[in-house]
Amino acid sequence: MHVCPRQSILVALFFLTPLGGLQRIAGAQGVGTPYGTREPVPCPTDKSSTLSVDQAQKVFECGAEIVAGGYIYLIKDLKMQLGAPRQSNPGSDTYHDLDPNGPVYPARGTFTRYQCSRVFNIDADHTNVGKNCNAYPQPRAEGICYRTTFGDWACKLFDRVTDSTTATMHVPPPQ
Repeated sequence: MHVCPRQSILVALFFLTPLGGLQRIAGAQGVGTPYGTREPVPCPTDKSSTLSVDQAQKVFECGAEIVAGGYIYLIKDLKMQLGAPRQSNPGSDTYHDLDPNGPVYPARGTFTRYQCSRVFNIDADHTNVGKNCNAYPQPRAEGICYRTTFGDWACKLFDRVTDSTTATMHVPPPQ
């Protein structure tokens, strides 16, 4: 069997890059397209020594907006606050990539987390277009922002009180 060099390169890229990378290389549409959503927020590359609220919001969105388990997860209406930086605490700051010598910022905020399934449109009676997402309000999210062992920033926020009973089901994707 003869394999053309271009096919070999695309096969190699499939195994060496995440699916989103392959889609961009092959010229396909973005990762949000199958879900009828916008693209996830791109990750910032700023490695400054201090963290602003604006940077923290972008870092959080970048880490939280993912494709996993057949869904795309997106964030909307994020409002975030940062406390004064402190030293890490090995008893409570347990993220595996946390730089123990870097600053840790207490964080809190509010946002809505969207979980969107792939869009299907078989016919007028069998479609989920414009109603393929569930929205989970996170009004009391808390967490931390920290420097990773690679020098990047990471932010984790969770609302431990909110549960699925507060969700709004079958809503349009966030824009």
